[in-house]
Amino acid sequence: MSVSYYGPGDLSSGFVGFRVHVNFGGKPRQHWYSTKKVGEQSDSNPYFRMDNLRAQVKDAELLAESALYQYTVFTTQNHPTANPYRGVGVHALTMDIKEASKRYRGKERWEPMFNVWWSENGKRRHRAFTFYNYLYSEAWREAVLLWGNVHEILQKDIDRLLENPPSPERFKELRRHLNENHDSEVHELIPVSALSPVFRETRENLARESANTAHQVDAGVAVAHQDIAAWFERETGAQ
Repeated sequence: MSVSYYGPGDLSSGFVGFRVHVNFGGKPRQHWYSTKKVGEQSDSNPYFRMDNLRAQVKDAELLAESALYQYTVFTTQNHPTANPYRGVGVHALTMDIKEASKRYRGKERWEPMFNVWWSENGKRRHRAFTFYNYLYSEAWREAVLLWGNVHEILQKDIDRLLENPPSPERFKELRRHLNENHDSEVHELIPVSALSPVFRETRENLARESANTAHQVDAGVAVAHQDIAAWFERETGAQ
């Protein structure tokens, strides 16, 4: 509740009545409803009750406006505390490259990933979608769907995010940033091989397209050979 009542003598300005005050977007929104001239300052006075109701209605309007503002910020801006190069344009969904907790085949392994964050029962929760477990587009889709579910995001905003995944190139930028700041953000330099799973889907798509192109060329050559043979038969048969 953001409605305050000031009775006679409460404020040095002499104001008597209701004050509505809601602060969002770095700006205070306040409205004053004077009851100084309505007479009895109690709910027994219908004019007093009317001004009280007007203040309550304005309070509800401002709180709704504040909620919409907070939602818009959440779904269109990086969190102000998000580390550099991690943001994807919304709160609670980020990119990262971390060293795996276990070694694989006796070697360290760096895992690029999308992270989803939320609070549950007073505790901070987190789930990572790595590109060792998912293709790039799959990881983005699963991360966005979880983000939308745990934060009760509107479907139109979920769809907008699904249609605009960050470029895989962003992980190159993130790796470069982490290596340039490895003393403060990571303890070791991240090898270029860490980016391999990021571009796995791209490589597979290129290989598929190359195979399709080769197949089309082979089919085209076969058709051309058939056309030449048919022409030759026509020509020789006519002699």
